Amino acid sequence: MIKTTIKSEGLLAHKTECLVLFSIEEKSPSGKLAEIDTKLGGVIKSSFKNKRFEGKLNQTLLLNVGKQMRTDHLLLVGLGEGIKITADKLRQAAGTAATLAEKSNFKTISFHIPTDNSAKDVYAGLDQSNDNFPQTVAEGSLLSLYHFDEYKQPGKEKPNRINQIILLAHTKSQVSSIRSSASRGRKLVAAVTTARDLISQPSNTATPSYLAGKARELAKSFGMTCKILNTRDMKKLGMGSLLGVSKGSEEPPAFIILEHHG
Repeated sequence: MIKTTIKSEGLLAHKTECLVLFSIEEKSPSGKLAEIDTKLGGVIKSSFKNKRFEGKLNQTLLLNVGKQMRTDHLLLVGLGEGIKITADKLRQAAGTAATLAEKSNFKTISFHIPTDNSAKDVYAGLDQSNDNFPQTVAEGSLLSLYHFDEYKQPGKEKPNRINQIILLAHTKSQVSSIRSSASRGRKLVAAVTTARDLISQPSNTATPSYLAGKARELAKSFGMTCKILNTRDMKKLGMGSLLGVSKGSEEPPAFIILEHHG
């Protein structure tokens, strides 16, 4: 999986290829956007005024920063109306930013995690009590960068892939909580990725015996119990419909039961 790093640095001092700032829908930049805009000579305010960017959900604006900041590019991504922001909308916006960054040939992308008190007021629609903002950003960005390339022939030019996502903490004291939150997101993404990989396999690969083997691996790795019912077991339980389907294949059937007790 793509590397995820947590850092505590000022936005102006942070060195990266692409720095992502979330924005709510408004008439002019506020908060951190307004602060940075003073360094950029008003280009962000001008974009709002000309309606090139208004903070609407999934709307983006990619700026070549130059020497005003240490980042090479600034990417604004909209979240929509502040009071209507949900975790799903934040997940979408993070995914939109990550996808655009990868298409723009960046290898590293940094997300500003607004965890100060003013941010809690701005993102009123989000539940901040369990610090789910970093988790949701990690989920959205990592899920959007999923690729299933197992059967693709290597071309002359390899497609660009982002290899690192950086989450920027507001203060050093928040690094630990952001790391913990992002870790939860990575675990969920790993589970989704496993399911996507299995679904993407062709049927002549993902046979019942293949899936049973994968289930045993998962059970061993994550402390689950795994039980595989074979043809004899299924007959005893009267699973006639399922057995009828399997008669059309040379592969024997397998009924997989994974259980987690926690």
